[in-house]
Order: sequence, then structure tokens, then C-alpha cells
Amino acid sequence: MEKSISIKMNTTININFKPNESEFKQISEWLYSEYKKYNTGFYCNIGIIKQHFDENRMAIMSVNKKVIGFITWAFYTEFSAVIVIAEVHSDFRKYGYGKIIANQLLMYLKNAGIMTVDLECSPTNSIHFWKKNKFRKFPENFKIKKDNVELFRMLVDSQKPKSIKDTEINAEVIELWSSEPWETTDSNPDWQWQLKFRSKSKQLVKPIIFPCKFDWRIRWRKGDEVIFDDKVKRFNKIKVKYGSYLIIENL
Repeated sequence: MEKSISIKMNTTININFKPNESEFKQISEWLYSEYKKYNTGFYCNIGIIKQHFDENRMAIMSVNKKVIGFITWAFYTEFSAVIVIAEVHSDFRKYGYGKIIANQLLMYLKNAGIMTVDLECSPTNSIHFWKKNKFRKFPENFKIKKDNVELFRMLVDSQKPKSIKDTEINAEVIELWSSEPWETTDSNPDWQWQLKFRSKSKQLVKPIIFPCKFDWRIRWRKGDEVIFDDKVKRFNKIKVKYGSYLIIENL
């Protein structure tokens, strides 16, 4: 798939999700040149980049037929993905090209049924760029790599958690704790969603999508009636059985 975008007179950007060998060679050459000149960049990851190219998990950006950027990704599950490497040639940075290729990838992934995307900020100074593109930090207790900044973004509209004081007394709710059940016996949930269903169904008006660990405690109740209370991984209503997110569309 190739898409053309014109952003100013005499400048045409092409985003190609099926790059060819010649385009990959251009990327390899300017990555190597940047590495030799500045001792920085992603040439040290050229093996990973080539693997993503071979597996059709790479999009490239060209300006007036010159390849100036690329982005690669991987899939966690059929509903979640991770951006692995994103780079723009040093001569073309700070012109908005990174935002364009990132947004085109997010649109591509959303159309493929992906609901959530995450990434690891490396170098760490890229955090500002990704936050401007609506990525945000994971809950503190979620972090796996303690020394790295990890961000995520939801690609579909989802239900937002509500505070306990704003939840109706007899409402049907999903509650989530950022710890295991044995650690949370007498504590209030960290997040809570008041459920709203489509007419005459148990399909949620908006899905619940939230990063979580699968040993965390989840409870489904209606008023004082507890329907389920155990670890996330034992809740058969979640869409993703193994991954990084709680995704619920139907109950």
C-alpha cells in the first residue's frame, strides 16, 4: 500500500507499506553514514530492521522519491501491537515528517483491527515527540523494564474509569486493582468502570481497554452482588488472554 501526501508546494511525501530492496538499501546507507559520522542512530539494529522488512512489518517515507524515514512494528496479539523502531534522516528532522509516518502507521494498524499500541522510548529524549502524539505512560505498577520509559496509546474510543464517588450505588461495575487479590482484601479498587450496555444486549456501548498485568485483581459486580472476583487471567470475559491489556467488549 502506498499513499501520497502533499504538504507544501513542490513537495510530495509517499508512505509505502511494501518497500522494495532499493528503498531498504537507501535506508541502510544513510543509517550507516549517520553511525560513522556521529556514532549514533539505529545502524546497530540493522539486523532487526532487515527482519522487519523481510516480514512486511516496515513502512518507509520518501520525499520527492528520496527515502528519508521508516517505521517498523510487531504484533503482541491480534488486538495489540508495538512500534519497534521509528527514524527520520537527520537532514529532515523537525519538519513534521516523523508525525506523518507515525500517524499513517497508527491508521494502518487501526484498520487492521489493532486496538492498542505501545513503545519503548529509546533514546529517552523521544518521549516528548510521542507524548505530543497522544501516547502516555503506563501505570507505575505495570512497568516491566524499570529503567526504560514505556508509553501506550489506544486506537479506538474506550470507556474512561470513574471515581468511586461518581459511581451510582447500585450500578453494574468492573473494578481493577494494581495488585494480586491476596494483597487487596480491604482496599478500594485503583480503577472502576460503570457499565453501560447497548439496548437489549450485554455489549458495552464503549469497550473497556486498559493496560494491566494478568495477575492483578478484577471484580465484576452489580450493587452488592459479586459476579466475579479473581485474577484478570481467570476472567473469561476479556478479549485478550495473554498480553498487556484488559479488553472487554461484551459481558
